[in-house]
Amino acid sequence: MQKLQSINNVRIYVISHGRPKLQQRPTCKILDEAGLDYYMVMNEHQVDDYVNNGVDPKKIIVTTDKFEKEYMKDHRIYKVSNGFTGAVPNRERCNIDARENGIKYALQLDDNIVQIYLRNDGIKKKYKEKYQNKMLPELVKCMRDICDSTNIGMLGLTMGATPTIEKKKIRNGYAYSFFMENVEANIHWRGPFDDDVTHNLDFNHSGKYTNALLTLVGYTKESKSNTGMREAYKEFYTERASGVAALYPDHVKVGVKSKANGKESRIYHVFTGRLHQNIKVYDVNKFAKSLHVIERYADDYGKELKNE
Repeated sequence: MQKLQSINNVRIYVISHGRPKLQQRPTCKILDEAGLDYYMVMNEHQVDDYVNNGVDPKKIIVTTDKFEKEYMKDHRIYKVSNGFTGAVPNRERCNIDARENGIKYALQLDDNIVQIYLRNDGIKKKYKEKYQNKMLPELVKCMRDICDSTNIGMLGLTMGATPTIEKKKIRNGYAYSFFMENVEANIHWRGPFDDDVTHNLDFNHSGKYTNALLTLVGYTKESKSNTGMREAYKEFYTERASGVAALYPDHVKVGVKSKANGKESRIYHVFTGRLHQNIKVYDVNKFAKSLHVIERYADDYGKELKNE
């Protein structure tokens, strides 16, 4: 059996709900192939299904109903009739676990990420998969070192839905689905809707930290799904943006968007473009070295393609 690699001062968490089978959780497949150690985080009622489908119970961090209820009393920004909590308690549980184990950074991943890739390539999928496995452990280390050498408290990758290849290697921006968080900041998750946007803005308004994106690297998620949180969110499509817009009206507005079929519309959040706290670099050498490591993989991409 392959010995799994742990990254110093980082613990990797996969947030999961309603996807007990491995084929439903492409993120886990990526981490397994890269040889990285990680933990699954889920509600107590999900555990048996996951264990019955081969997940090691020692690698499951459980969020109890009691914890969810007590936690959301003080961290709910939008009330719903059925007590829906979203992923908020699970995300907070990750940070609690990291702090309890003396870990500074929690790398939180959604369970439906299908690909991680360098964003300046035109490489075939087989190259992306090859370099994804090779690059991922180094990428985690680089994200840690970037946070260590700057005021970045929440650092994510760029979503695949963002088409523009940027000249900037790193910039302020909203991190979703694949991000590293400094748990020593002790900034608590709030929700249940748009918890990721709210958390980014909570870091941005903390007075000490900022939120950022590593634009050199992107990820894509499954395009369609009727499982996990996506199914749960459907009931609240008309309400989701209201909470964060009320908290941060200078950054987020409420808009209405029609689906492609023209038959449905939902309220969603619109970013105003207001600037975030600037990224401040405290250790230039460490910061530059981290970016250089990732750029090196981009160079290797190009060389491999030329030799093909």
